[in-house]
Amino acid sequence: MQVSAIFGGIMIEGPKLLSFTQTAKKMGLGRNSISKLVKTEELPTVKIPGCKFLKICIDDIDKFLEIHKNNKNKKNKK
Repeated sequence: MQVSAIFGGIMIEGPKLLSFTQTAKKMGLGRNSISKLVKTEELPTVKIPGCKFLKICIDDIDKFLEIHKNNKNKKNKK
């Protein structure tokens, strides 16, 4: 399913659900880093019946980035 979504403040066209590899590329991280974020439940996943692999919703990536951006900004203001 192709949709328009805002990713890091930029409108993109593409899938709403991403693989770990696609998520890593979009976030500028390694695949192992994404796996760790998923394992520690910092980044939620979607399990689609009949699909072998977990997917990550682009909206959850945006939420994750926004939370961490705000935390960094709060630390810098102190």
